[in-house]
Amino acid sequence: MKKSTFTFLLLSFLLSSCATILNGKYQKVAIITDQNNQVYINGKKAQEVKGKYRLRRDGKAKVITVKQEGYKNESIVVMQSKKSPWYKLSIFPFGVILAFMGDSGDKTYDYAKQLKVGTKMTPSITARSKDMKQLRLNKVEVDVNSENLKYRISNNYPGFLLGEHWANFKNINQGDELKFKNTIFTSMLNNLLKDKGYIDTTIRALKNSYLNNLYLNATIDKLSINTVAMSNRLGCTSESIFFGKFLYVALSIRWKVLDYYKHEVYTTETQSLSSHAWISNYNWYGSSMATREKEAFHHATKDAVERGLIELMSAKKMQELLRDKSQQEKEARFTALQVAKPKAYVSNFNQAVQASVTIKHKEGHGSGFVISNNGHIITNYHVIANRNNLSVIFENGKSYNAKVLRSSKIYDLAVLKIEAENLLPFKISTDKNFEIAQDIYTVGTPTAEDLSQTITKGIISGIRNKTKNIQLIQIDASVNAGNSGGVIVNKQGVVLGVISSKLSGYGIEGVAFGVPAYEIFNKLKVVLTN
Repeated sequence: MKKSTFTFLLLSFLLSSCATILNGKYQKVAIITDQNNQVYINGKKAQEVKGKYRLRRDGKAKVITVKQEGYKNESIVVMQSKKSPWYKLSIFPFGVILAFMGDSGDKTYDYAKQLKVGTKMTPSITARSKDMKQLRLNKVEVDVNSENLKYRISNNYPGFLLGEHWANFKNINQGDELKFKNTIFTSMLNNLLKDKGYIDTTIRALKNSYLNNLYLNATIDKLSINTVAMSNRLGCTSESIFFGKFLYVALSIRWKVLDYYKHEVYTTETQSLSSHAWISNYNWYGSSMATREKEAFHHATKDAVERGLIELMSAKKMQELLRDKSQQEKEARFTALQVAKPKAYVSNFNQAVQASVTIKHKEGHGSGFVISNNGHIITNYHVIANRNNLSVIFENGKSYNAKVLRSSKIYDLAVLKIEAENLLPFKISTDKNFEIAQDIYTVGTPTAEDLSQTITKGIISGIRNKTKNIQLIQIDASVNAGNSGGVIVNKQGVVLGVISSKLSGYGIEGVAFGVPAYEIFNKLKVVLTN
């Protein structure tokens, strides 16, 4: 072979691989981010040199994460997607097609010169302080119809970078719907709230109250799962099987905040977008692609849900609700509610049955009892809360329309008034000392209206502190739904308390609670007058 021919072939070979040979092993890339952020590349803290970071040209995707104390981490997935300028030399002498085939090594491609991540960081959820209410999950649902459920796949990463990803994405499985209640989202939200102290994790039966608790409903009504494959615009090289893909999730969540009695006090909707979650194509990771995709989806979804929760928790109205003490101020301003002092009181069980009532409304019923000759009736607040058209039904079947004169959300008490005369009321004990194990009796309407004025017997089994300022009587008498607001009396027919709640669950029986009688007049500011 002539020397000139050999030289030409050698030069041609070298030129056809210019990008691979001349491009450096590393590329210096500017990462635009908040000045207080720390940059991590594939989980390792990166060193900034003269405003730039080194990314290795190895044909593998890089996960760039920025972190800052008190803020959510932000992550993006990047890869080499643009031919190096040295590639132009490879065109000589074989032309574009042969040059492409001959020069396709790991160092042939560059990353974008500038990468932007975490320029506007999202603050983390603020930890609960002592002056804030606890926040517990009530219901979490996924209710996404086919129009709002998107599975998007793009095989054009460079197009994604150029903002063309919507044009290149295509929707699949458009007939699908998602509707279910028990989901991974419940666990996600619970863990987030627990970590920040909004859920009391102590093992106590009596730890919730109007002043200390709010409840939360969350409904995911829009879900977009977006997957971007890490191939290049010029075509797949032999190395592209290692590029893998990433996904990110967009969520819309409807939030409903409820008070202690599960009444809606605030609604809002959040839209959130997750960081990128990397899905490796490496087959030596020890798990299937399906498993890796599931893990990435879980990671991205958790991130999006948390961002939605952060937006909710940072809302001005939400912060006001968490610190709301207005009900205390309202009840402290109660003026005296004058009630004529009765001439006689219940003294036997037959009379106790006649002085006990069923309180009926559209959604169900509860119990109550008479405290005056002219139609004042005591019950629980939760029996009559936010309900209209209340009816009071006596043991003899007589029915009266009732109006609410006063109620205490804090102590779960209410005074009703009916237009009736010559009723025989109960006497309310003002004694704060209770004898443990003394016999007690309850009168109420458990479960169904045709069981009205049912009497059960039990004992006082304890005095419990619900909060610093709220005591409850614990009884072992049988109590069921519908008994709420019913009377707890002693053998003499004197009122010792108002049935308010019971513990329920597998294997739990005979644990019910009542508001002590001495609190009735005290908290409702009822004054008996001659």
